[in-house]
Amino acid sequence: MKKVTIRSKLFLSICLLTTLSLICISYVVYVLFFQTLKTNEIQYSIQSSNETKHNIELFLKLVTNTSTLLSSNEEILNELKRDISPNDTEKAMIENEVNTMLKNIISVNEFIKGIYIIGHDSQFFTSDWAIRENQLREKYDSMLNKDMSLEEFYTSIHPNTYHLFSELYVISYVKPVFQFPSGENLGTIIIDINYNYLEEIFTMSSIENSEKVIVINSKGETIFTFPYNVRLDNVIEENPQLLTLEKTKLNTKVFGKESIIVSQIIDNSDWKIITIRATDKIHKNTNYLGSMAITIFLVVIVISLIASFLVSNALTKPIKKLITKIKLVEQGNLNVRITVRSNDELGQLSTSFNNMIIKINELIKKILDQQKKKADMEFKILQAQINPHFLYNTLDSIKWLAILQNVDNISDMVTAIINLLKYNISKEDVSVKLSEEINSIKNYITVQNYRYGNIFKVIYSFEENTLDCIVLRFILQPIVENAIFHGFENLDDNGIIEIKAFIRDNNLVIEVTDNGTGMDEKTLDNIKNDKHLRKKFSGIGIQNIQERIQLYFGNEYGLSYSSQVGKGTKVTLTLPYQFSDN
Repeated sequence: MKKVTIRSKLFLSICLLTTLSLICISYVVYVLFFQTLKTNEIQYSIQSSNETKHNIELFLKLVTNTSTLLSSNEEILNELKRDISPNDTEKAMIENEVNTMLKNIISVNEFIKGIYIIGHDSQFFTSDWAIRENQLREKYDSMLNKDMSLEEFYTSIHPNTYHLFSELYVISYVKPVFQFPSGENLGTIIIDINYNYLEEIFTMSSIENSEKVIVINSKGETIFTFPYNVRLDNVIEENPQLLTLEKTKLNTKVFGKESIIVSQIIDNSDWKIITIRATDKIHKNTNYLGSMAITIFLVVIVISLIASFLVSNALTKPIKKLITKIKLVEQGNLNVRITVRSNDELGQLSTSFNNMIIKINELIKKILDQQKKKADMEFKILQAQINPHFLYNTLDSIKWLAILQNVDNISDMVTAIINLLKYNISKEDVSVKLSEEINSIKNYITVQNYRYGNIFKVIYSFEENTLDCIVLRFILQPIVENAIFHGFENLDDNGIIEIKAFIRDNNLVIEVTDNGTGMDEKTLDNIKNDKHLRKKFSGIGIQNIQERIQLYFGNEYGLSYSSQVGKGTKVTLTLPYQFSDN
C-alpha cells in the first residue's frame, strides 16, 4: 500500500475544505445574488423598453392636447355652428384669424406638418395655404356626415397628396368636433404628423435600448418597425395574443435566440407597441459578473492550492528534517542536532530530540568508560594469570639446557623471560609505542627459539615513524603464538615469521605473516571466534584482541585474516595513526 505523507494529507485537507467552502459560498451568492440580479435586469429591461413607449405617448399627447385645445376654442366652434353665412369680408377676416392661430401652433411644434379644420358647410381652416381643399374633403368625406358618430383615431401612413408643393408621408390624427352639450357634430380637425420626425424619435429610443420594436394599430397594420431591414410580422403571426391582449409578456425564441416579448397599449391612440429583447443582451451584465465570479473563483482556488502547499510544506518541513536526523542516528551518527527556530510543538519536539541525543551520548560514554574499565581489569587479571603451561615448558627447557649443554645461553633465555614478564605483568599502561610491543615480541621469540631449537626466524620491516605510533599493549604476542603453535606445529626448520608496519590511508597497518601450514576456512573461523586457542593457550585469544581494538579505537579498526593450506597465514591489524607524546 502506497504511503501517504502528512504533507499530502494536510495539502488535500486544506484544498478540499477551501474548495467546499468556495462552492457553498458560490452557490449562496448565485441563488441570492445572481438570480435576483437576473430578475431585476429583466424588470429593468422591461422598464427601459417603456422609454420608447413613453416618448411616443408624450408625442401623441401633444397632438391630442393640440386637438383638444382647438376643439374647445370658442371662435372656431362659433364659426363651425354658424347657420348664416357671413359676407366675404367678415368670412375672410375670421378665416385669417383662425389660420394664423393654426400657423402659430405649427411653428412651435415642428413635428406637426399641417392642421386642417373642415366644417359641414363651406367652413375650412388650414395652417398651410397650399392645400387642395376639395382633395382633402374628398379624402375625409365619410367624416363630414353630421349623423355619423365618430371617435378620434390615427390613420395609417399615407402621402399628403393634397399639398400643392411638398408631398410627404404623414400620419393623420382625426378628431370630430362636437357641440356641447347637445353633442352635434360640427366638423373635423385633422392634424398631419410628420412621419419622418416621429420615426426618428422612435428609432432613437429603440437604438438606445438595443431592442427590436414594432408598432401596430388596432387593425394589425404596421406603423413603425426597428430595425428597418428586419421583418417582424412573423412574430405577431406566431403569437396572436400580442394583438388580442392589452398587455403581454412572453418568453420565446425570436430568430433562434431566447427573447422576451412585451406588448403594451400606447395611450391616446389605438396603437400597440411590441418590444423584443434577446435575453443574452438582458443578462449581459449578469453574465459578465458571472464570468468575473468564475475567474475570481479559479484565482482563489489557485491561491488556495499555493497557500495549501506552502502551509503544508511549512508544517512538514521540520518533520522531514527530524526524520532525516533520526535516520542519521539510526546509522550511528550521534553528533547530529536540529536547529530550533520556533516555539510551537515542532520546536518542542526538536528540543526534546536534541536533549535525547545528548542523553544517549552521555549514556554511551558512560557505558564505554565502564567497558574500558572492565577491559582493563580483565586484562590485568589475564596478565596475572600467566599461562602455566608456558612457565612450565620454559622452566623445563631451562632445566634440560642446564643438564645437557651447561652453557651461558641459559642466562640469555632467563633474561628474555624476565623482560617478557616485566612487560606483560608490571606495566599498567594500556597503550604503548609500537617499539615497546616489538621489544616484547623479540623477548618472546628468544624464549620460543630456545624451546623449539631455532626452527624459525623472525623478519622485521618497519616504515619510518611507525615505531613511535601508539598501539595497545599485548596485541602481537597472541598472533605470534598462533603462528608458532599452529603454523609451525609440524615443521622441522625454515619457519619464517615476518612482522611489517607501514602507513596506509592515515592508518597504521601491522602485518604478521608466516609460512606455516596454513588453515582451511573452518579452522580460520575457529581462530576468529577464539575457539581453537582457548584449548591450547592462556585464553588471551584473537577475539580478545579484536574486541580491545574496537573498544578503544572504534568498529572501523581491528583484525583481518587471510590463509591458504600449505602456504601460510597473514594477519593484518589496522589501527589509527597516532603518535606518542613521550
